[in-house]
Amino acid sequence: MERVGVDGVEIAWAQAGVGDPALMFLHGYTGSSTDFMHHIDHFAQDRRVLTMDFRGHGQSGHGPADGYTFNQLARDLIAVVEQAGATQVDLLGHSMGGRIAMLAALERPDLVRSLILMSTSASPFPDDPWAYVSTVTDQLRIRGMNFLDENPYHEPGDWRLSSEALRMRRANRDALDVEAFIGLARELSCAPGVLEDLAKTQIPITLMVGRRDRMRTGTKEIAKAIPSARVHLIRRAYHSPQLSNPAQFREHIEDHLSRLATH
Repeated sequence: MERVGVDGVEIAWAQAGVGDPALMFLHGYTGSSTDFMHHIDHFAQDRRVLTMDFRGHGQSGHGPADGYTFNQLARDLIAVVEQAGATQVDLLGHSMGGRIAMLAALERPDLVRSLILMSTSASPFPDDPWAYVSTVTDQLRIRGMNFLDENPYHEPGDWRLSSEALRMRRANRDALDVEAFIGLARELSCAPGVLEDLAKTQIPITLMVGRRDRMRTGTKEIAKAIPSARVHLIRRAYHSPQLSNPAQFREHIEDHLSRLATH
């Protein structure tokens, strides 16, 4: 992976394929770019694909505790796009990554051509991870992420993942900065919403969510505020459709990109 320094932290990113605009995958809370590893080659056949690990995740560096904010992650994202030399990007943001994609689009509409928002929310997340994390911050700082072996934080639908996906999730957790786990849980539950600002833009938006994902309320809220957004409910999918129904995940992305090409 390549690196770009942003506010003292090395952000890891990678690219495959060629072309512009680029398609960029953004992982969710506690994840990494490996969450999309089985889809990179497929999409890179026809376009450039960018991925990154948010600070504190995957192969990116760890930052100060007060640096784990949505606004900082959006700045990191913009820095990656600029270093990659992409004139525009189509951002696919999963869960927390969707919220970062929205912020980047609002901050730099010249860089972001469109949004694919998957299993996410433009308001404080209904799953409210801070309700749990706030009660165990001291233990997390003392014992590290291994504390969750005995006191697990259950992500939406994680009991339905394959054994490979569960191994991937464990590897992601092992690489995670405990301060990122704490700080971004607070952001997910408490950061101001962006729905009103997002609804004022003309950016093309596709919404995807698993039929069995309890995050569907966030998708419904965005769809109600932005009638032009296309909504896809993905069959046999919980919170991570790219893992539980990869074929339909790819189909909806291709549909989104093909519609952009006709305008």
